[in-house]
Amino acid sequence: MSSSSLQAGIVLSNRYLILYKIGSGTFTSIYSAFDLQTKTNVAIKVENVAPQIKKGSVIDKEAQVLKDLQGALHCPSFQEYHTNGTSSASTNTLCFIAFELIAGEDMHSLRTRSATANQENSKQKKSRFLPINISSALHLSLQMLDCVQSVHEKGYLHRDVKPSNFVRTGMNEDEREFKIIDFGLSKSFVQTLEPNSPPLSPQIPFKITPPNTTNPLAYSSQTLYLKPRKTSAQFRGTTMYASVNVQSELDHSRSDDIFGVVYSFIDLVNGDLPWRPYATGEGKDKETVKTMKEAGLSDPRNMMVDPLIRSLGNFNHWIWQISNYLTTLDFYSTPDYGSIKKWMINACHEQGNGLVGNTVWKGGEMKKAIDLVWECNDNRRQEALGIRLQEVRKMKSENKENPVRF
Repeated sequence: MSSSSLQAGIVLSNRYLILYKIGSGTFTSIYSAFDLQTKTNVAIKVENVAPQIKKGSVIDKEAQVLKDLQGALHCPSFQEYHTNGTSSASTNTLCFIAFELIAGEDMHSLRTRSATANQENSKQKKSRFLPINISSALHLSLQMLDCVQSVHEKGYLHRDVKPSNFVRTGMNEDEREFKIIDFGLSKSFVQTLEPNSPPLSPQIPFKITPPNTTNPLAYSSQTLYLKPRKTSAQFRGTTMYASVNVQSELDHSRSDDIFGVVYSFIDLVNGDLPWRPYATGEGKDKETVKTMKEAGLSDPRNMMVDPLIRSLGNFNHWIWQISNYLTTLDFYSTPDYGSIKKWMINACHEQGNGLVGNTVWKGGEMKKAIDLVWECNDNRRQEALGIRLQEVRKMKSENKENPVRF
């Protein structure tokens, strides 16, 4: 029996009543279900090639991640991993994960709904690419960083940080807490050192944050070490929000997850990211996306679609501060999450922190490239992107890129 045959009314393992399908991806599908034992709603995730689930499959790996993340404040609680569950509609077996159902909408949906409401109120031309209130964008981004930090503290990388993977815990408009979901691409960055195994190089210990309970299990006595960096790695993630390092197929680190938060923050504040036409659809071109992100590391205004945001020296200064800090981190470094949060707050506050009036963005070619972009006008977006990209490539070939100076 495949996951596509799960219809409302089917009972899995004499316990989980399937209610409706929430969504599906390339490898898995997820359903809302009612737990007849606990009388609560839960999420059920099944692999699209069920019932033959092999060790190391997508759903098998995700079940292990969810188990290891137990106690993390901003992660869904794990309930069970069934490898021999049976359906009341069939004698075939079906493997699935049962875990906490997070009731609210994800950040991408919330952002789209907010943009639609703003357009209806102001009678603007319909577009999905509109900025949301800057204070709302800040709140969402700080929530994202808290969630990512929770995953890291358990020794895992998420590797697909983007707005749609953060879901509000409640449906009430006053509910402001979010949790991170979808661990299909996640992997551990720590390991044990077996007695007869060769020594690690470097040998850097890592202490897992204990579960958020009175019983820390075995975490306090378990000695773990950071895994050595791989010389190369396959691309994992979403091109739109992946870091330059990940797109260069370098081994994924904690700072790369945080770049996903930064790009999501810029996306929410501006209403878009400049490389969208090259990151999605038929015109997908990862090298072009990478080139544009590199330009954004040098001058953050290259990433700002909204003219108002691009003109804010304070905002662009602190975005540069964050991205510059992340690029200087060693692969094994633990990011300073607290400082990153402060810099994000500073980017959104003019009062108290002040505009950075002495910012100098050098380079005539760079200024020309920036000034060509961004009318938030859909019919000129592709044209503007093409012109600006030519300028960026010209600067790279002539070595005329200049660092940001303050």
